[in-house]
Amino acid sequence: MNEELPKATDWVAAWIIAHRDEIGGAEVKFVRQDEYGRTLCAEFDTPEHLIQFCAWDHASCLDILAFNRATKAEAYIVAGGCDGVVGVTQRLDAFMHWLNVNEPNRNSDAVTLNENKMTLSDVFRDLEHFSGEHTIYAARPWSPASPAIVAQEPAEGGLPEAASASGLAYFLEVSIAQDFFRDWPDAYSTAAAHAACSARLIHYAEHDA
Repeated sequence: MNEELPKATDWVAAWIIAHRDEIGGAEVKFVRQDEYGRTLCAEFDTPEHLIQFCAWDHASCLDILAFNRATKAEAYIVAGGCDGVVGVTQRLDAFMHWLNVNEPNRNSDAVTLNENKMTLSDVFRDLEHFSGEHTIYAARPWSPASPAIVAQEPAEGGLPEAASASGLAYFLEVSIAQDFFRDWPDAYSTAAAHAACSARLIHYAEHDA
C-alpha cells in the first residue's frame, strides 16, 4: 500500500511555523485557502525586506519573493514547480541561506527601518505591512517626523527594551492605526489626504486614546 505523499502547502506551512523565529521580523500574513485548489500565502516584514511565500499543491509550486523596503525593488525571486517536497525544502533552505547572508541582523525585538531611523511618517506609510498585534512607540512631542519603532508589547506590560533604550513612549496599537487609515477617505490615494489622516491620528493618540 503506497503512502500518500505530503502536500506542498502542508509542507511549507510546517516549515514556516518551525522557522518563524529564524525568518525574523513580523509575520503579517498566514492564510490558507481551499476554494480554487489548496494554496498557502505567508508574508514577513523584516527591517530591510518584505518577504512573501506562496505555495500550491498543484505541481508542488512554491514562489518566494523578497522586496527591498528602501528601493521597493525585487531583491530575491524564485518561482514555479518543485520536485516534490524535496525540491520545496531545497528552495526554502536556499532562500534562508540568502536571507542570512543579506540580512544577518534582522532578528530583534522591534521591527524598524533604516537602521533604527524610522519615523511615524514611515510607520503610517507602511501600516499594512505590520502585524496588527504589534504596538507603535514614538518620541514625544509627536509629529510625523518623530523617531518610532513597531514592536511586540512585553507580556508583563511596559515598554519593550528597544523603545525604552531610545526614549520612546507608547503611541498606539498598530491595529487601531490601521483601522483609522482604512476608514479615512483616500488616505492612501493622495498626499494631502494621507497628511490630514496622519495629523488627525496623532491628535487622537495625544488627546483621545
